[in-house]
Amino acid sequence: MLQDLSFGKLENEFRNLLPAEEDLAVCIQGNGILLGRDEQGKLYFPSCGQVKRWAGKWQHWGGKSLRYVFRMQEKNFFLWMGEGGDAPESFSYENARLLRELESKDACFGAMTAWHLYNWYRNNRFCGRCGTPTVHDEKERMVRCPDCGNLIFPR
Repeated sequence: MLQDLSFGKLENEFRNLLPAEEDLAVCIQGNGILLGRDEQGKLYFPSCGQVKRWAGKWQHWGGKSLRYVFRMQEKNFFLWMGEGGDAPESFSYENARLLRELESKDACFGAMTAWHLYNWYRNNRFCGRCGTPTVHDEKERMVRCPDCGNLIFPR
C-alpha cells in the first residue's frame, strides 16, 4: 500500500493536535520548501520549536500558525499556515519540483504531501460560494464557511 513506505508509514488521517517543540514543520515560500542538509546531503525539516522562534515576522493567514498535517516515521508534521520568511542559517528553500530527483525519499515524500495540503489550504481560505473567510474544522480535515455553511474538503 502507498502509506506503507520503505522508509516508514504515512498516517494522513486528521488529528487536532498542537505542535510540540520536537515535531517537524513544513514551511513554504513561493515554489520552495524550507529544508536543511546534513554533511552527507540528506534533507531534513526544521522543528516546530525552531520555526516558532524564527517566525516572528513571517506572514500567516490567521488562526493557528502551525496546523497538523500527517505523521510519518513516528514523527508529527505541521504546516506553517502562510508564507515562510527568510531562511535561517543552515536552511534554504528547495524547489519543490526538483525534490523528486533527490535521494532523501522520505523528506521528498513528506514535503510533497505537505505541499499539496498547503496549496489546498491556501486556495480555500475564502468560501468559493460567498467569499467569506473560511474556518478550520476541529474534527476533520475540512474548512467551512461560517456564513453560508459551505463545506470544503481536500480533493
